[in-house]
Amino acid sequence: MEDGHKMHYPQLPDPTGWDIRMTGLTVADDWRCSASGPVDGIHFWVSWHGDGGHPTNILNVHLSVHADIPDPDGPGPAYSRPGALLWQRDVAPMMLQYSGPFVGLQGWYDPAINYFAAADHTRYWQINVPVTVDPFVQTMNEIYWLDINLAANSAQPAGWKTSVTNFNDDAVWWDPGPGLWRELRDPLEPSQSLDVAFVIVPEPGTAALGGAAALVLAGVLRHRRRKRARRHP
Repeated sequence: MEDGHKMHYPQLPDPTGWDIRMTGLTVADDWRCSASGPVDGIHFWVSWHGDGGHPTNILNVHLSVHADIPDPDGPGPAYSRPGALLWQRDVAPMMLQYSGPFVGLQGWYDPAINYFAAADHTRYWQINVPVTVDPFVQTMNEIYWLDINLAANSAQPAGWKTSVTNFNDDAVWWDPGPGLWRELRDPLEPSQSLDVAFVIVPEPGTAALGGAAALVLAGVLRHRRRKRARRHP
């Protein structure tokens, strides 16, 4: 374990990135285990379409961990994706901890209907999910996929924030029609991979990373200039 986290490195939120709809849609991203043992908690970052919600609107967080299906063709069109289900848990709202809001002009992206708005909302939060009973036990150097689906009674759907860094292949979303995982790409820059922001813990002191530190990282790790455009399905 390094720096208190139990993954390749913390995938911190991009304050000027996208938020991928996760209400009614399952989004997943992969990580490499850096320390064998139980996953004691998971941190991730969310916001709401048009700032139309708050963490107090959360009704349930469904977490699952899957094995990795590696990319079968390297530079070809295929990509890695979640495989066999290894662990899952529903977490009630009274178990969640949150900090924020943090501020940044962010985009909204719903890949299921190919809708995006580049300047959609300004507030986001860090959600901490403690796993104290029957946690997932990971093995060092193995790659796993974290899937999250969030239910809320908010006026607008919630979104999982994109990360300032990318590990391995793109994040993916589950398309229930054909029953397959589709990779996530920047809707304005299709050559740009999208990963989502999360940390496999224990990781003390991450609340500060949600705001100022992420702003610094966003400037250092990726300088993104996006047109303030809006597209409708």
